Amino acid sequence: MTDGIRIKTNNFEYAAWPKRIGALIIDMTLVNVLMLIIFPGTIRLFYFLAGQSWAELPHYFTSFDGIVFWILPMIYMILMQGLMSRTVGMIMMKTKVADANGKNISWLNAIFRTFAFMLSGLILFLGFLPILFTPKKQGLHDRLTKTFVILKR
Repeated sequence: MTDGIRIKTNNFEYAAWPKRIGALIIDMTLVNVLMLIIFPGTIRLFYFLAGQSWAELPHYFTSFDGIVFWILPMIYMILMQGLMSRTVGMIMMKTKVADANGKNISWLNAIFRTFAFMLSGLILFLGFLPILFTPKKQGLHDRLTKTFVILKR
């Protein structure tokens, strides 16, 4: 494992975990603030978790607000990565998602990568661990979709 932020192989500099986590934090903060403004009911999830009202949690995820809580971030990721292979967080962290040639990813790949991203976090976030240990800094979602997060020059 390297503790540097930049890993150089081939023609790309692959973004290591500090840049990727930074981008994710920025993106999720932005999306959550927008959700709370547009759909204020989505904040109920935090009340359930803080109050440990676990019995009501399954009902929340089948409600409109609960569905929006999962769908809106996915739409955001698909749109941003499909349009320009970058999210707002990635723009701020100077990274982008690329294919094996360093080109922007397709809309279809953006859709698959978003679903694979959710899969990576599904079981204790284990799908993200390979980012720490692989030379090209790919998580499970990157490997499944043959994408890379590289530094934008």
